[in-house]
Amino acid sequence: MLEKAKQLLAKHLDKEKLYLLAFSGGSDSMALFLLLKEIGINFFAVHVDHGWREESALEAEKLRDFAKEENVPFTLLSLEKEVGGNLEAKAREGRYRLFANLYKEVGASALLLGHHSDDLVETIIKRVFEGSALNHLSFKEISCQNAMVCLRPLIQQTKEEIRAYLAAKKMWHLEDRTNSDLKFLRARMRLDLLPMMEASFGKGIRENILSLGRKAEAVTELLEERVEASYKSVKKGVFGLFLPLQPLPELALEHLLRKIFKDLDIVPLRSEIERLLLIIKEDRNGKGIEKSSWKIVLDQKRLFFIRKVKWAMSIREGVLPLKGWQELWEGEVGVEVLSDKMHVGPPKLTASLPNGWELKEWYRVHHVPTFLREETPVLWEGERLVGEFLVPKKGDERGNYVLKATGKE
Repeated sequence: MLEKAKQLLAKHLDKEKLYLLAFSGGSDSMALFLLLKEIGINFFAVHVDHGWREESALEAEKLRDFAKEENVPFTLLSLEKEVGGNLEAKAREGRYRLFANLYKEVGASALLLGHHSDDLVETIIKRVFEGSALNHLSFKEISCQNAMVCLRPLIQQTKEEIRAYLAAKKMWHLEDRTNSDLKFLRARMRLDLLPMMEASFGKGIRENILSLGRKAEAVTELLEERVEASYKSVKKGVFGLFLPLQPLPELALEHLLRKIFKDLDIVPLRSEIERLLLIIKEDRNGKGIEKSSWKIVLDQKRLFFIRKVKWAMSIREGVLPLKGWQELWEGEVGVEVLSDKMHVGPPKLTASLPNGWELKEWYRVHHVPTFLREETPVLWEGERLVGEFLVPKKGDERGNYVLKATGKE
């Protein structure tokens, strides 16, 4: 019984390593507990008490006693009771934070979760109705969350199969009454929405939904391959990063943007992603959005993710190539000061360079990012503009000073 789960466990787990089991005591985690014992895996049973129900403390003690009888280390973690907002989402985030702390503390190799195929069906439906991105429609047997490897060995098994396994083992499990409390979305989906959908479309709807999830995963893998080169072209620097935009289908571009947002630990709204896609499509130079501590702006076929910081510039003696704004973006650029009469000072965009170009036009023609033009010092000789540091110089000339950029809150 639960043969698919046993195969996943045998494939992914190492008997020489330590694992954490998210042990609610429900049928799913209890089945996983028994499977791990059967295979001989070294694990901690970790129970999180949400404090939502009066009986939860007694249940925690019952699970502690059971784990002791089975010679399995048991850890009890507690969450402060949340009030208002999306309680399910807050509880989930809280659980993962607690798991992550223990994971790091004990040097675990993976967190084992009891999610099964019925959970996956509910998740896909929920995310479809929420308008989630294609690459967020499903969840996999292996993923990463809060710097933890998360493994779901029961992902190919149904709730019915899991309960049958426990019945055959004559094993008890806890029933959480909040699972049938209709004030929670998951309960409403499980008890009302899915039965109604099955009554309308037939019992095969669950497999159709799972098939949609598998296809979404396959499309996501194709998108990963399509955006790989663009993703590698991201340039990181002192003030954030920028993406040189390449021709991509909109779906691939959305996938790429979401990857970058994830790297920066930013959770964008769907409307914000759609606005950025429209800005890029219409080439609306200088437009963008602000999110968290970041400003995301399109500038001459490049999408900049800029931290909201105050710029600080300093000059020191040194030798660096006279390259340009991309070197300054990374932190330092060469400066050539030929006499004591020259000094570095604030820019004046209407001033003219020795070559006759107005500074503003010179920057524009050479595609210098707009937000750098008014921030970056230039080289003066008295009242005369004699040099700037943002347009790359030809050859391998080197400056005798270094202009350093520092991002400061």
